[in-house]
Amino acid sequence: MLILPKGNPLKSIVSAISRVRSRGVPYKTIFFAGALDVFRPMVRQISKLGLCLHGTCPICHCNAVFEFKNLRYTLLKCETCEHVFVCNSISSEDLEKNYSRSDYWEEDKIHRNIHSMEPGPHWKEFVDRRINPMRELNAMPPLRRSDGSRSRILEIGSSEGIVLYHLSLMGYEVYGCELNQEIVSRARKYFSHPVIVDHFLSHDFEELRFDTIISYHTFEHLTNLREIIRKCSDLLVPCGSLLFEVPYGVEEYHNYDHLHFFSEKSAKRLMSDWFEDIKVMDGSYVTIHQVKCGSYFVTGKKPEKGTVR
Repeated sequence: MLILPKGNPLKSIVSAISRVRSRGVPYKTIFFAGALDVFRPMVRQISKLGLCLHGTCPICHCNAVFEFKNLRYTLLKCETCEHVFVCNSISSEDLEKNYSRSDYWEEDKIHRNIHSMEPGPHWKEFVDRRINPMRELNAMPPLRRSDGSRSRILEIGSSEGIVLYHLSLMGYEVYGCELNQEIVSRARKYFSHPVIVDHFLSHDFEELRFDTIISYHTFEHLTNLREIIRKCSDLLVPCGSLLFEVPYGVEEYHNYDHLHFFSEKSAKRLMSDWFEDIKVMDGSYVTIHQVKCGSYFVTGKKPEKGTVR
């Protein structure tokens, strides 16, 4: 038998919306979040009856059931690791078209009140909240390797390159990997470090190996996450670190750019086949519009010898 929401559904939705709004969620998303909170038990029952979509979790390969439907995609949630992901088939061509837009940089930075690529004090908070977790989570390599050469850091989805710029000022040898040629070309006016304009997975790094690989708010946009983590492991020196930042929270479900919505459990599971000493730190922040955005910093060490598996 299908169990309907108890009591007055409208009153329940208003109550749910109030709880979500207290977290600083934009008004355009609170109705969806409130309705989801009320009707989720009923939707899950429909899903079990086979009337809604099921799928396989891309992180742990366990069963996933309907979680949410935004205006573009259907989201499923893993019953084991709680990872939420887009179940629709998305081509690499569509992804590249979206992230290669000339206005993508402005859209990405405006909620942080950043309007210029040029280095300056307007970047301080942005840079600090990316470099400080490297220190806190022990992902910052020593400046020099045992042979005296500079330690190398690669950033996946490096955008304009402001984080790498500051790491280079500290003395590191830095490299970026960025898909958007327009952003890279504009950033050349201010930054001179090498940037690979290519897909991370398909690029041949040849003999280049890195002491640390970093990525901020990039992995949630990508398919083939396990292949990405595996390649990161391959490109790291023994005991090298991977650190990435990803968003979390139901308020993110309306974001059509995101293909993945992590839980602490799914973030750890994603790393567990190739990394050890895995840590997850909450890095939530508030935008200039006073909207709280849930965020995890995730890090792990490549084993000194062999692999975890």
